[in-house]
Amino acid sequence: IKREYQGQVEKDIVNKHAKEAKRLNKKENEIYAIKQQTENKEVALQKQIRIVNHAHRRQNQQTQSKLGQRDRLSAEKKIMAEFLDEIDWKFTDGTKITYTALARLAKKHRGH
Repeated sequence: IKREYQGQVEKDIVNKHAKEAKRLNKKENEIYAIKQQTENKEVALQKQIRIVNHAHRRQNQQTQSKLGQRDRLSAEKKIMAEFLDEIDWKFTDGTKITYTALARLAKKHRGH
C-alpha cells in the first residue's frame, strides 16, 4: 500500500508539474504573440508617421513655392507700376498709361 501511495503521489506530482509547465508554456506563447502584435503595430505606426511627415514636407514646399511666386509677381508688378509712372506713355485718347489702367484693359479684353 505504501508503494501504491508513493507511486500515486509521484504520479500526481508529475501531472501537477506537467500541467504547470503547459500553463507556463501557454503564457509564454501568449506573451510572444502580444509582443509580435505590438511590434507590428509599431512598424505600421512608424510607416504612417513617415507618410504624414513626407506629405507635410511636400505641402510646405508647395506653400513656399507659391509664396515665392507671389512675392516675385508682387515685385514685378511694383517695378512695372513704377516704370509706367516714370515714362510718358499715353493711350490714343491721351490718358496716361498706368499699371491700373493696363490691368483694367486686360480684364476687359479677357471678357471678350
